[in-house]
Amino acid sequence: MSLYTVPPNLTLSESLHTIFRHYCSSSTHTGSVSEAPFTSMDGVGFAKMCKEAPELIKYIGRTDIDLIFSKAKPRGVRKLDF
Repeated sequence: MSLYTVPPNLTLSESLHTIFRHYCSSSTHTGSVSEAPFTSMDGVGFAKMCKEAPELIKYIGRTDIDLIFSKAKPRGVRKLDF
């Protein structure tokens, strides 16, 4: 089995959500009371996720990653939800 395939016991959606939660936990987290831990990703976690994608980083740079993150999240919000 390849490193980048969906595990047999998870659906594609569940696998993507697991990866999202992993990179939420790897970024700096404030741990505020109003927000459940590891449910939203900041720009640092998003950039780390993109940099660790084996094929993606060949074609895009840090500026592209920042632009994608800023377009994907709602205006005025600093984190991205799944």
